Amino acid sequence: MKAVSPLVGFVLTIFITIMITTLTFTVIKPTLERNRGFNVINEASVNLELLSSAINEVATEAEGSKRTITLSVSDGEYLIDKNSNNIIFTFEPSIDLGVIGRIGDKFLEKGLV
Repeated sequence: MKAVSPLVGFVLTIFITIMITTLTFTVIKPTLERNRGFNVINEASVNLELLSSAINEVATEAEGSKRTITLSVSDGEYLIDKNSNNIIFTFEPSIDLGVIGRIGDKFLEKGLV
């Protein structure tokens, strides 16, 4: 009868470990991925604002003016659409962020560009 107590303790320890692992993968990991996605979008918004202000400054100065700016890019891709004169940021998050709308003069869309 004394051997049952260590066995029950071992089974409970394994059960608790499995429950914590399951909780991590079902709740915590998606939350971290969602936060990471929002951080990338915020970073892109700051970068686009920085680009916009640099372009506006250079446009108001004399011909031949230049600017050098440093952008922090942790994920995604910046494209220049010469036909529409737009800078497009594309990013494929690992989970759906449900972000559609407008931030200032920047539009947020889901789907293919």
